[in-house]
Amino acid sequence: MRKFAIFIGILACLTGATIGLYYLLRQSPEPEETMDHSEGTAIVITGAAARIPQEAALLEQLYNSGEMKHVAFISGVSSGALNAVILNAILDRKYTWKQYRNLLFSMKNQSVFYTTDKPLPVNTDPLRKLLTTILHDTLGYHKLRDLPYPTSLSTVSLNIKSWADHTFRLCNLKINMESDPELDLVEVLMASTAFPLAFPPVRISKNSTLPDGRFIDGGTTADYIPYRAVLEFEKYARHNVDRMIIVSRKLDTEEGLRGELFNMGINRFDLIDKLGIVIEDLAQRSFFSGLESLMKEAPVLSEKTYIYLPAIPGEYPLFDFDNMKDQYIASREWARTHSPIILPKFLSEGISIYE
Repeated sequence: MRKFAIFIGILACLTGATIGLYYLLRQSPEPEETMDHSEGTAIVITGAAARIPQEAALLEQLYNSGEMKHVAFISGVSSGALNAVILNAILDRKYTWKQYRNLLFSMKNQSVFYTTDKPLPVNTDPLRKLLTTILHDTLGYHKLRDLPYPTSLSTVSLNIKSWADHTFRLCNLKINMESDPELDLVEVLMASTAFPLAFPPVRISKNSTLPDGRFIDGGTTADYIPYRAVLEFEKYARHNVDRMIIVSRKLDTEEGLRGELFNMGINRFDLIDKLGIVIEDLAQRSFFSGLESLMKEAPVLSEKTYIYLPAIPGEYPLFDFDNMKDQYIASREWARTHSPIILPKFLSEGISIYE
């Protein structure tokens, strides 16, 4: 099960990064507007797969250090969308960090998916059941409108003819044409976390703002870093945010990815080369490309954007949910002695800034 989970992670990582890099420049950016005043903090959470506790630990540190006293907007994608919803509940005092830690520490691979005799994708019914139990029974969240804070969750329409233009940012406020507060929250989260190849695409029912068909992981095109929802929110709210904090997980390295492939007995890297990508620092390249796009599209917002990701030792497979506690503890210890870094400085010095 562990090796199969690792293999799924490799497929999702390679597919998502390839599609994201290819379509990044084709996505029409939202033009930035400067309003008369600014207020609040925007929290932007990237995808993390089984590294979700790394982001959770950083979010808890931001909370405990008083950085979330004035949250104006939350944007999440993929597993970052899950963290975004839980953050809503914690800020609204419906849930505690201790409860969230206990949930993460109790999770296993079978809490998220199980395999069958047929090839990929795996069956994600366990994840749907888990989300339904937490959101409906514990938090009382059924629709997007039930989220107490302005929140956007990204997903991508599986419409190949116009894939580049079909990143949808679904918000509980009408920040764009596709947002509908009445959308089913579990369905939106299942769609946002539907990793290509690994997890099955998802249909979002009873909607009048989205195209027919199925949806996949929101981080596979323009929203690898889902900051564009912040620009849409600013236009809707008619004010800018005071700052934006991008929370992410430890980025992949060439050594880590090659090690995971080798453990699966996969050493034919020519198959990866045929995809037109270079395995070296794959996720790092995608992440930094997203930050560079942010600098170009929104120079004003960029000047008040901070980056927060854990530079922790060890390698944590993208789809191994059996070591959530170790990741959380390592990230929490790191976060206690590190603060978010302003974007221009982060770009100029890179990940080594934390060393």
